[in-house]
Amino acid sequence: MGFLSSIKKSLYAKALAEKAKAFTKQRRFNGWETVEVCSILFEQKGDFSIPSILDFAEKLRNQGKTVHLLCYTGKELKEGLAYKSFNDKDISFNLTPKSNVVSTFTNRHSDILYNLIPLDREISEYISIAANADFKIGLFDENRSGLDLMINLKINELKEFVKTADRVLQKTNI
Repeated sequence: MGFLSSIKKSLYAKALAEKAKAFTKQRRFNGWETVEVCSILFEQKGDFSIPSILDFAEKLRNQGKTVHLLCYTGKELKEGLAYKSFNDKDISFNLTPKSNVVSTFTNRHSDILYNLIPLDREISEYISIAANADFKIGLFDENRSGLDLMINLKINELKEFVKTADRVLQKTNI
């Protein structure tokens, strides 16, 4: 790891700690039956296909839930999409998102955040911690934090992720 890279990582760790400190409040998740708003964070060229993610969002909408989508597009600048997006130009020197789109997404209250980006990407971990969500679900990573439920998939299919999350959420009625 080069000198510049270690400075970036150090600044990222500081920003992450400040965000985590701001969200030490008591969250209000009261079980699946009370869920009204869901947020889904995903990436353009990620583990799951865009059509499967959009189908999942539609399934939630058909259940009467409000769904907010945010896509990380990497180096590409995408416009005219059916969902909000951000790219590498929206990432600051300290590896944290600086986009208004990301701020709006993280500040908006949701009952559940589905994070479909692996946590080993700093933006994913940062958005998970910064998100104003009562329950946060994502992919398993033993070296990262920011989620209430981490799902370890044997095969990277959104269907398996959703099935596992649903099974846990159905049993989580407080």
